[in-house]
Formats: sequence, C-alpha cells, structure tokens
Amino acid sequence: MLSYKDILYSFTKELGNNFNEDIFVEGYNIQDNKKSCFFVQILPEVAQTATKKTDIKSFLVDIKYLPDWKKKKTDLFDILNKLENIFTRNIKVKDRYLTFSKKNGSIEKDEIGNYVQFLISINYHEQIYFEEEKHELMEELNMRFKGRSD
Repeated sequence: MLSYKDILYSFTKELGNNFNEDIFVEGYNIQDNKKSCFFVQILPEVAQTATKKTDIKSFLVDIKYLPDWKKKKTDLFDILNKLENIFTRNIKVKDRYLTFSKKNGSIEKDEIGNYVQFLISINYHEQIYFEEEKHELMEELNMRFKGRSD
C-alpha cells in the first residue's frame, strides 16, 4: 500500500535530482524565503470503490516554483518546460509506477509576483487488506430427523 508520504518523497526526489533550488513540503511561507524555491503538496481527492478488494484513489500533486526577484517571466517558461520534460507520463513510487491522468502547467500571478504552477492528476488502484475473521471449527453436529418411518 502506498502512502501519500511515499508519493510526496518520489516527487521531491525527482525535483531535487533536476533542480538546485530548495524544496518545501510544509511550513510554507514565501516571505521567509528570499531565493527561488519549490513548494510541493498532495491534495487527496475522492476514493472510489472499484471491487470488493480494491479502491480507485485519486489525488492532485501541486508543484509551485517561486522565483527570486531577479527572475524574468520568460525564465519561468524555461522552468515550466523543464517540469513538463521531467514529469512526462509516470513516476516510480516504491515498487510501482503511477501514471499521470492529466497535467496542467501555467504561469500565475499573485500580489507578490509571477510563479509557475504545475498540477498533476493521478488515479490508481489500491488493494484493500481486510483482517480475516477467525472462527472455531465445529467439532460435532447432532441432528435428529422426525418423520415417517416405513
């Protein structure tokens, strides 16, 4: 069974292998960081029942690239292209590969400035493990039949 922490680790590891910027997954506060950085979070969505023993889990990976003040908007297009090349079709998480169902990259603007937002939607099947109920075996069964005796 995959945990969200395992999935988050795989995405941050991939970013760390391809970029030199700091990567944050919690305690995010843009005012505290003066240089370019990434902020990565997982947003769980609805889990649906597929079969008696499997669920379809859905979640969104939100990758934000927050540039330092020296970066131009045109530099952000390079970052966006690089993210699209890194995260093409799937990602390895432990012993499984999760396939991307949808990707959306954009350059957004807020009150502080421009930033890159890269969203990846993932759906995958997860096996559900149930604890087996243990019952004592029946040792003896006494039965009486009433009816006609010819």
